[in-house]
Amino acid sequence: MRNLTEDELAGIEQRAELCFRYGDTSALRAEDVAALLKEVRWLAEQHRHMIALYRQTHARLVEHIAAYSGGSIPADDLGPGEVEFP
Repeated sequence: MRNLTEDELAGIEQRAELCFRYGDTSALRAEDVAALLKEVRWLAEQHRHMIALYRQTHARLVEHIAAYSGGSIPADDLGPGEVEFP
């Protein structure tokens, strides 16, 4: 999936401003909304992927610390607690 370019986003932003601020309902096109929805879905997918990588890396770090310390992991070595993501 390709990302929207800065120029494309700027164009959509200008048309949205014309539509919502100035009442020009013909300015914002259905294609604009569809492109933004695709972009948001792609970003959400990438976010889920990054969270999964973070959790995998954190689990490996915990395993490494446990192996290095002989199986006992001091709480301070794990950082400031579990980080929860929405």
